Amino acid sequence: MKALLSSFLLYLLCVTSLTANGFAAAKFKVIYNFKGAPDGAGIYGQLVFDAKGTIYGATAGGGTGNCNGGCGTVFELVRGPANSWSEIQLYSLNPTSDGAGPWGGMVFDPAGNLYGTTAKGGPQFFGTVFQLKGDWTYRVLHRFNWTDGALPSSLVFDPEHKHIYGTTILGGAVGYGVVFEITP
Repeated sequence: MKALLSSFLLYLLCVTSLTANGFAAAKFKVIYNFKGAPDGAGIYGQLVFDAKGTIYGATAGGGTGNCNGGCGTVFELVRGPANSWSEIQLYSLNPTSDGAGPWGGMVFDPAGNLYGTTAKGGPQFFGTVFQLKGDWTYRVLHRFNWTDGALPSSLVFDPEHKHIYGTTILGGAVGYGVVFEITP
């Protein structure tokens, strides 16, 4: 009983401390609701901001691609008047040529080009690495074929922005995933 009481007092002390430090007073606001196809559905990767405060990301579903529920989109959220946000769809993926189901987060290079991955799609349906140039022209940089990886996730640039590194969940010589490098 004594241990239970001391655990309860420790819990109460932690909750009081969190409330006093402002954690309980945090504000939460939904800034955009995705609606499914053709809008977008299911965000798995992290978001990225540009210098103007615009948010960029990808949805694993939705869009106009020929998949059940859409093949995914790349989008931007632009802040408007009265702190409102509106979505602009930059690209809707096609499974065979582009890949489908972007799962990883997006990254920018210094020139303003956006990079991401798809978890499936491409000719062998093991995923792709893609680039959206500054005018939002879509270009596949790599199509995975299992022996070089499958189901890629997030990307990161090296400090000089010369190489992109990433990981795959599966594939490779043994089948347990790979770490890869791409030079755009």
